[in-house]
Amino acid sequence: MSPLLCRLNIGSMCALALALWLLQPASSQAVIERPVVVPDAGTRIVLAPGTVTTTEAQMRSNYPARLAHLLDQLNLGIDRGWLSAAEAAELKDWHARLVAEEAALRSAGGGIVSREHADVLERHLTGFSFMLTRYMNN
Repeated sequence: MSPLLCRLNIGSMCALALALWLLQPASSQAVIERPVVVPDAGTRIVLAPGTVTTTEAQMRSNYPARLAHLLDQLNLGIDRGWLSAAEAAELKDWHARLVAEEAALRSAGGGIVSREHADVLERHLTGFSFMLTRYMNN
């Protein structure tokens, strides 16, 4: 073993290995690129052969339709007995607050939910969906 390696501790050897790896030519490093596609105004999206829709720049999601779908799922859970009365009451109240929140955000934005508000609303809808699924599967 060389005298230099004997004097290096494990932390120094890791730093040396990292430095040597970083100094390698770029062609030997693997780079994975994943394209991110964000539709612009007027972008056409093919849903199925013969069915095309056009997106709007500000619209990130169709919240009223998602809220309606979540309400359908909630009602299904109630009808099939998958939710207790307490769980159903909690989820109905939460759903009503989400509907009011979406309406207020859309109204404040002149009919459009801003990206900042859309992110918040998205987290709230995801949280509700997670809880609904959790309650129905217990």
